[in-house]
Amino acid sequence: MCLNEQDTLLWFGHVERMSDESTSPGAIRLRVGSTRRDSGGRIVRVANVTVHPQYGRPEFDNDIAVLRLAQPLNFNAAVNAIRLPQPGDAVPLVRLTVTGWGLTAPRGRRIPRMMMEAQVPVVPHWLCRLSYGDALTNHMFCGGHFLIGGVSSCQGDSGGPAVFRGIAYGVVSFARGCALPLSPTVFTNIASLRDWVTQNAGV
Repeated sequence: MCLNEQDTLLWFGHVERMSDESTSPGAIRLRVGSTRRDSGGRIVRVANVTVHPQYGRPEFDNDIAVLRLAQPLNFNAAVNAIRLPQPGDAVPLVRLTVTGWGLTAPRGRRIPRMMMEAQVPVVPHWLCRLSYGDALTNHMFCGGHFLIGGVSSCQGDSGGPAVFRGIAYGVVSFARGCALPLSPTVFTNIASLRDWVTQNAGV
């Protein structure tokens, strides 16, 4: 997701787990300005990736990174910045819009060509802890249909935004499976890490 600085994006921190050469900063290519995975818009190169220094302590905590592009973007009708919450803002108990090109079925193999969108209700923190226990930290929140599952993010959606009224409250982080009952998606809570984002992204 693009921030106010036209060369800066917010992403997921567990990119550092992908240790092959294709995920070194110079090898990462992103398509911007298109809802199609393989056409349209513009391909941009990443110059630098800054992962939160406390990422993974405990596992998946502080799952956030700032990407610097090799060249700035030109904002237009298809490419624009997203707003972020203020430090410490509470995640509203509403339906968030989650987007991505991840799988559309738990055992699916085909990646959609068009960006997909889902409306995901925020799950109260205390309720989500029934599923994830101490693995759920204050830098995380959950979203999904807690009891029945059915709609959520899936493999390939990591790093995507969770948005309400133009504000990105979360970054897709992890889940047990895809849209399973009692296993909602866990998002990085941007407001809880807003100071670090400001220091590293200048917004």
